[in-house]
Amino acid sequence: MKKTLALLVLMLGLSAYAQENVSDGSVGILSTLKSANIGLSLSNELKSSTSKTQIDGFYNKLEGFMTYKPTSVDTFKLGVGYNAINANVNDQTAKYNFESPSFRYKRSNILVQDNNGVKFDSEARVYYYPDYMQTTKFMTGNTSWRNTFTRTFTPDYKLVTELRWDEYFRTNATNKLARRRLMLTADPVVALSETVTLTPEVSLNSTMAGTNTVNKEFVVFKPMVDYAFNKSFATQAYWETTPMVSRDGKLLAKDFAPKGILGLVLTYTIL
Repeated sequence: MKKTLALLVLMLGLSAYAQENVSDGSVGILSTLKSANIGLSLSNELKSSTSKTQIDGFYNKLEGFMTYKPTSVDTFKLGVGYNAINANVNDQTAKYNFESPSFRYKRSNILVQDNNGVKFDSEARVYYYPDYMQTTKFMTGNTSWRNTFTRTFTPDYKLVTELRWDEYFRTNATNKLARRRLMLTADPVVALSETVTLTPEVSLNSTMAGTNTVNKEFVVFKPMVDYAFNKSFATQAYWETTPMVSRDGKLLAKDFAPKGILGLVLTYTIL
């Protein structure tokens, strides 16, 4: 855990140093990439893993992204990363793995609010799972199709709704393995200031497997607070829990509050 926190502090230090100390050669390379409509960014997510009553470990994911925008509305994005997992907070060792690489294509402004009353974007993603995930999840990857509708009501408030469909590439035909997942997410985004936003996200989820008895529906609640230090560097803190689950015979899921996940995301845009 201490090593992970040190990594986060190092990212902050390097980000500040880079903005003040960039060599002429680096400036030339970055300028060439920028003129070719290529973008570079880094993201680091640190979150807890929990038992029924307490935090019992952590998960840290560091990803790098490269984007290419051939037009103002088309974006191609490649993501690669690495993660560290500590399943027990009393165990100071961690397991390190490659993160699932992803390839994404996004089409923006298919609809615009001025003409259609709502902004509509669509994105397709393909993920390839590393060996350790293929062994434990019996899947080689998945596709994800995400359609996003945004309605801006005031300069300080907008509603973002996303309909998402995931299809999994399974290596095992057992009916207990999820075949696909459908998710409907509502994000009311409230600007508390020029640099701080609050988003109490609610999502309805349905995972579909081989039979109705193993299908599952559940609700996820994820309040998020975002803070932008500047145009390049931002952070997000969140709490995520699942208060409602189908087929458990209860209105609210047992121990959903203690099982909640705490997370912190740092993003740095290089280009």
